[in-house]
Amino acid sequence: MAATPAATRRFLGSGVAAVPDGAHLTVALRRPSGVQLVELRGEQHLRSTADNVTNALLMLATLTTVAIGTWIVLLRPSKMTWAFFLYCASSGTLGVSMSVNLPSIAAAIDLALFGAMTTASFVPFTIFALRFPADRADGWRRQAQAVLLWSLAALVPLGIYISAGPFFAWPIAAAAFAGSALGVAGVVFVAVTFALAFFHAQPADRAKIRWVGFGLIVGYSGPLAFSIGSSVPGIAFDWPIPVLNIVNALEIAVPISVAYVILRHRVFDIRFVLGRAAVYGAVTTIVVAGVTLLDFLVGKILSGARLAAIGEAAVAIVVGLSLNGLHKRVEETVDALFFRGRRRAEQRLQRVGEGLLHAETADAINRALVTEVSSSLQLSSCAVFRRDDGWFVCDAAVGWDSTTRSIEAGAGAVLALGARRTPLAIRDGVWPAGLLPAGNAAPQYAVPIESRVRLDAFVLVGPHIGGEQLDPSELELLSDLCNSAAIAYEHLDAMLAIARASSLEAENATLRGIVTGITA
Repeated sequence: MAATPAATRRFLGSGVAAVPDGAHLTVALRRPSGVQLVELRGEQHLRSTADNVTNALLMLATLTTVAIGTWIVLLRPSKMTWAFFLYCASSGTLGVSMSVNLPSIAAAIDLALFGAMTTASFVPFTIFALRFPADRADGWRRQAQAVLLWSLAALVPLGIYISAGPFFAWPIAAAAFAGSALGVAGVVFVAVTFALAFFHAQPADRAKIRWVGFGLIVGYSGPLAFSIGSSVPGIAFDWPIPVLNIVNALEIAVPISVAYVILRHRVFDIRFVLGRAAVYGAVTTIVVAGVTLLDFLVGKILSGARLAAIGEAAVAIVVGLSLNGLHKRVEETVDALFFRGRRRAEQRLQRVGEGLLHAETADAINRALVTEVSSSLQLSSCAVFRRDDGWFVCDAAVGWDSTTRSIEAGAGAVLALGARRTPLAIRDGVWPAGLLPAGNAAPQYAVPIESRVRLDAFVLVGPHIGGEQLDPSELELLSDLCNSAAIAYEHLDAMLAIARASSLEAENATLRGIVTGITA
């Protein structure tokens, strides 16, 4: 390798397919008699229709992979989605090295980055697999995640060595075999991770893991076969270009399966993000298009009278004054067209809040809070706790299987909820053991119901049936409903106080009559 000129070695590092037509290369071959220099000349390769079609499919798959990874991390930035994005970005670098068109130093840097990203590309996806679908890494998952992060210290230099080795005349046969072996081991480890996660997951999570596991099988069966069939001595062979393109394009099954699970099984609720994005995007598009059109028309109509600037200013003022109304109408249209279910749930709970003010018993309020909330928002669990002589007792619940149904008023979580006066994440408080249900029914938030002076009750709500968390708009809706419940409870207490006062007044009148009769 060292006897091969540097001008030729850069092509060996990028693949012979990058050799331009007419280029002359000198390759050193080691023979028993010594080193022999062989002159090669690049010739144009006529690509077949299958080559061109499958190459276009591969490019489309690569762009789609990067687009899906970007979309997911923008929707909900987290450790899990960032790991998935890095996997998609590194998958998109396959075949992108442009070192043959760069100066020597830049070519070396390009090859080094290319090798580092491709060799270590399975690490971010494995971290994603460890955290999917709840974005947590507990127990053995946490330890495996730490090992993977430390493994980057070896994988990155190995990838740099393999890709940049031919450029610097380094021997890479053993390193390339080790890289392929590690890639196969990485795929196997991901498969084992998904299998263990599936067997230990809750029933609601198994469907999500099953779909991503199916995408993993489809996407990695081909690349796994290619790694084995092109690296193992004795069975290695050249793969036709169309087959190789299809094998690499099949990796799109992985991001598509993840996107499908997010949309179908709601790993996290995208409606809150998409709703606002659609509203503001539509408003911006309408305003920009309208102003542009009016600018064109006004300029054409009034250009001869020197009134174009005045007309444009008037149009801009009218548009500015109408933005609030336009925003409201666009938001209502978007909700009606794309978020009808969410809109119906909001309207239903608003009617429930108005109806609570007319409830005649506390049981009616409790049942309305639990059944209407869980049904409208499709929650896995919901329970209402009311104050009773220094304790908070569960008066109504849906989806609860815990035997403990009371908590002291002086418990830390209750005190924190009373001081906060806004929804409290369950993880931010200390709750008694055995109080909260486990699994998918485990509550995520506690929503306070407060009078003017103290915490009278609170509602514990779990995630949606699909396992996704409540979004800010749903928490705000629950807060408004609990405020209505607080007024309803106060109204009932006031009516009971009036009834007791009337009863005492009647008793006093009766007693006064008796006393008057005795003393008369």
